[in-house]
Amino acid sequence: MICNFHGINLRAHILLLRERKIPLEDLAFNVMIGKPPSKYTETTPQHVKAAQLLISRGQEVKAGEIISFVNILHSKYFLF
Repeated sequence: MICNFHGINLRAHILLLRERKIPLEDLAFNVMIGKPPSKYTETTPQHVKAAQLLISRGQEVKAGEIISFVNILHSKYFLF
């Protein structure tokens, strides 16, 4: 297992992640949605899926807004 990658101690960072000591804001992707979510018909990028989840929860999402999301493996969508 790689323990050091570009000067970063991976074991220490994995431990911080498991202990939830890294703020979600530091892990989030921030992507601008280029058009209304309903206009994405052929493909659905991750930020659009996050926008659709927000809409399903009653939030309004418009083109040009920044969508922040965190990728989570082996899990359903969660909003924190």
